[in-house]
Parts: sequence; structure tokens; C-alpha cells
Amino acid sequence: MIDFKIPPIGREVRKYMDKFGDKAVDEIVKVMKKAGQDEVRNTRNRLFSRSTTSGDIYQKVGSEVTFAINPAGPKQIPILRFGAGDDFQGVIGETGKQNINIAGILAFGKPKGSPQSNKKFAFYKKLGAKIFLPEGYSSPAKEPEPAFLDKAEENLQKKIEEKVPEALRKAFGEVSF
Repeated sequence: MIDFKIPPIGREVRKYMDKFGDKAVDEIVKVMKKAGQDEVRNTRNRLFSRSTTSGDIYQKVGSEVTFAINPAGPKQIPILRFGAGDDFQGVIGETGKQNINIAGILAFGKPKGSPQSNKKFAFYKKLGAKIFLPEGYSSPAKEPEPAFLDKAEENLQKKIEEKVPEALRKAFGEVSF
């Protein structure tokens, strides 16, 4: 799974939910939906700006960024899921004969590859041609990309913590508990 989940749990939010039930949940869902849409756009922009060539890892994952809101039940806080791919399974990219979850590489990084035992050719997109990979070549390690899930989680958490209580106060007024 290439995603994370954010439930906006706070004392004030819980009190509104206890008092107003499903109407409060509907207001929370509206805020989460807006936050999710905004962050999908922002994450795509961050990843596309990192792209160096057409169809690279940043463009492929960026075009698959998505969110969903999972209802939790009566008087339960819904959960916002954010990630990439169908049902948050990631994005599969081809590298040679292997299919690799490239969204997972951006989210979690990857270790240095094993050295090759013989000479190989690889397609290098920047040049648009095949290049020779010498015997013993190993693909470099890749650190996780903070512009992907880390930044999105930080932004969503902040926005939901700010906007949900504000939306509930606006919808129901200042309520004494």
C-alpha cells in the first residue's frame, strides 16, 4: 500500500460530533474532500516540477496521485486516505524485465542494486537511446522523496486540524458544551 490515513481527532471535534451527529460528520467530510483535492493538485505540481524527462518516475507517479474518504460509521470520524495508484496499490513501472512499484521507490526509497554479472544495455530516456552498462554496474540507491507523501501528510494534517473545527463552528455556531 502506498498511502497514509489522517483522522482529525480533537476534543472540540468530538464534542460537535456528539451533539450534532451525522450533520457534523457531513461538515468534516466537506473539509476533508476540499483538503484532499487541493493536496492532490499540490503533490502533482511538486512531483512534476522534479521531473527531468517525459515519462519519468515523477511524472508517472504524479499522474496517479489520488485520495479517498472512508466513512467510519455513525458518530465516527471519517478517514482521509492519500496515496498513489488504483486502490492505493502504487504505480508499476517497467525497468528491463522487472515490474517495480515506482510509487514505493518515491515513498520509501530503495537500496543500491546488486552488481550485474555481465554486460547489458539500458534505454536512457534523456538521450533517447540505448547505452552500455558495464559489467559490475549497480543501480544507485535512492532516498525517499519528501515532496511526495511526507509533504502531503504534513500539509493535510495541518489543514484538517485547522479547518475542521473552524467549519464546525461556522456551521453550528459557537456551542457551549
